[in-house]
Amino acid sequence: MALSFQYPSRPKVLLCAGIVLFLLGCSEGSEGSGGTDPGTGGPGGGGTGGGGVVASGRFESEDPLDLDDGGGGGGDPDYGIGQAGELGEAEILAWQVEQPGPRSLTVNWTTNVPTLCELDWGTSEELGAVQSSGNDPALEHTVTLENLGEGVTYWLRITAATLAGSVDTEGPFSALVDAADGRTITGTLIKWHPVTLTFEGPAFSEADESPNPFLDRRLWIDFSAPSGASMRVEGFFAGDGAGSGLGTAWQVRASFFEEGTWEYTVHFRVGAGVATNLNPAAGQAGMLAGLEGLLPIGPRDTQAPGFLSLGALEYVGAHYLKFRDGPYFLKGGTDSPENLFGFEGFDGTWDEPGGASTGGLPSGLHRFLPHVKDFGKNGLGDDTSPLFTSSTTGVDSRGLVGALDYLASRGVNSAYFLPMNLGGDGRDTWPFLGPLDSPSDKLHYDLSKLHQWNLVFAHAMRRGIALHLVLGETEWGNEHWLDNGQLGPERKIFYRELVARFGHHPAIKWNLGEETNHQVPQLEEFAAWIQELTPFEHPIAFHTHGIGPSGDYAPYSNVLGSPLFQATSLQASPDHSGTIVERWRTDSAAAGQPWVIDFDEQTTGLTDTNTNSLRKQHLWDVYLSGGQLEWYFGYHDLPLGGDLRTENFRTREAMWDQMRYAREFLEALPFWEMQPQDDLMTDERQAYGGGEVFARPGEVYALYMPVSDLAPTLNLSSAPGTYHLTWFDPRNGVSYPVAAPISGGAPISLGLPPFAHSQDWAALVERD
Repeated sequence: MALSFQYPSRPKVLLCAGIVLFLLGCSEGSEGSGGTDPGTGGPGGGGTGGGGVVASGRFESEDPLDLDDGGGGGGDPDYGIGQAGELGEAEILAWQVEQPGPRSLTVNWTTNVPTLCELDWGTSEELGAVQSSGNDPALEHTVTLENLGEGVTYWLRITAATLAGSVDTEGPFSALVDAADGRTITGTLIKWHPVTLTFEGPAFSEADESPNPFLDRRLWIDFSAPSGASMRVEGFFAGDGAGSGLGTAWQVRASFFEEGTWEYTVHFRVGAGVATNLNPAAGQAGMLAGLEGLLPIGPRDTQAPGFLSLGALEYVGAHYLKFRDGPYFLKGGTDSPENLFGFEGFDGTWDEPGGASTGGLPSGLHRFLPHVKDFGKNGLGDDTSPLFTSSTTGVDSRGLVGALDYLASRGVNSAYFLPMNLGGDGRDTWPFLGPLDSPSDKLHYDLSKLHQWNLVFAHAMRRGIALHLVLGETEWGNEHWLDNGQLGPERKIFYRELVARFGHHPAIKWNLGEETNHQVPQLEEFAAWIQELTPFEHPIAFHTHGIGPSGDYAPYSNVLGSPLFQATSLQASPDHSGTIVERWRTDSAAAGQPWVIDFDEQTTGLTDTNTNSLRKQHLWDVYLSGGQLEWYFGYHDLPLGGDLRTENFRTREAMWDQMRYAREFLEALPFWEMQPQDDLMTDERQAYGGGEVFARPGEVYALYMPVSDLAPTLNLSSAPGTYHLTWFDPRNGVSYPVAAPISGGAPISLGLPPFAHSQDWAALVERD
């Protein structure tokens, strides 16, 4: 088996002496010659054959070993441990790596004096594991690593130390454990980081009809965790593996919830329509079926950016989502523009006729030009900001990626968008090979576009922005685009491709449709199919039409208690936000399946002039009623822009900042354990519906008054003890502690805030 590798660029020594000759032979060949063993490949070209030396290096010593020094005699390999001081400082003279068989590496190295050595190794440059080469100082050192992952790249670092304390290190350098079947594993192999397994399978084009690689082939992997837990992950046809629609690459993307060595088995089935049937016996076994392997997954990187340190954001049977290895999540996002991915920097993207007006946008598509300056390390991003260029338009990715970098910098942590809006308003976003209402277009997928989408999705995860994928629009044409509105092969493949390609990302909400007109039995079928496809507890919801002050919505009432749905997606007037949020918190909890209460569209669109009124009317009302939210922009011409035409997110910057203040106020509290209890506050001004109270009784009380010219009373009759009061300015995010303590056990007047009594204020009452 061959081994490809990278190695340090220190110059080679061109002498043969003592142990160097013994280990590597003597050659003055060019870099990469690797000696004369036919099973050996030097640094130039990797290995050929199996079982031989496949990587080696010899390094020029500043004090080359003098074979006549120390009484050992010329060429005598017995140098003696006691002569270490005479021979100079510790130095690693040579190293070699061989792959003696599947799933193993042997690393050999020599030092100029007897040393104690160890090999640090792992699947990233952070390493993580360590193995000693022996208990006694020596000149020759060997470490064998076994049960490694085929197709996995390992990083290695050698450390040598004399008994006198002299230390030398070499590395880290990388080595790929070659797999005879051509599989490769890419990504950072640590807990929760995305990993891609690529297999060399049957050759296809993305346009092939019979068989169709999206419909008539099904790849999946069954993974087994060290604890015995299992995870099934769907795979997909990937062209050449890098965005081209032609090739032999088949991929599975996964993230792993345990550290340690995972086992996996590959399944590949062939047959007409087999990808629409999740029965593992459907079709016949294909060429990749039965492959097995090991994946070593390192510990979680607690300093990883965005969501990568926190794990999957999942439903946990409560009113808030929780990261598997992190905190509860409080959403504060953007609901507009819904056609966020109608972006001129993607391949195969254009504006189809017949939709709502996108006047003012070049070619009817977004460019987000005001955010180009926000892209990358010279803007608000970093070195990981993905840069690519549309082969269709020549526009690059900086506008959209820079827009995400900007939103992340203001604390926005969720973005709503449609991955398919054909037949709807925008008509500029689809994952298919083409936009025609034909079976051929709807059953073939644009691999270069989807490759670019995934680069953007991965960047959103690193920046801490959750993906709210809305899988359909309310317009008849969109709702009936796939299978005439039913769950048939077109819709099944649509959901499967999205889950397989993007479902490994930690923070996703699957929304079955904007203002959906699908009937409850259809929605249940859609949700059940998605739930079967995904290994994580990502929430599934569907968006309401505008609902009235009471919050009544029959489709929600009909699915209360169903395990298929975990969240709402509310649309209503901001005049009734709190009432509606509390209604569905109460009803869903009573049905035994507490929903995450997302208020995703307020009917008064957010602009650059109504931040103050919507802060008082909607923002704090939703949060202190136990919900969370995204902001809809309404319909406006450029330069302000709205739900289809926003180009500059700075037009809503005042709200991004004030939403962040409110969210951070609550994130400092045990908000997931708190309940709306507005009845505990009296005597406040009733403007904007009056005050709000969110409490864990006896411990902490968060209050909000839209107008603060009257002193509110908080009823602490059932909560004796001593408390302290802090006023919070929601306009600027500044806290004002009050020195005097508060005694519970009775109704208590909180007095007036420190200033600006005609404005809104929040207050925090906490037990000492």
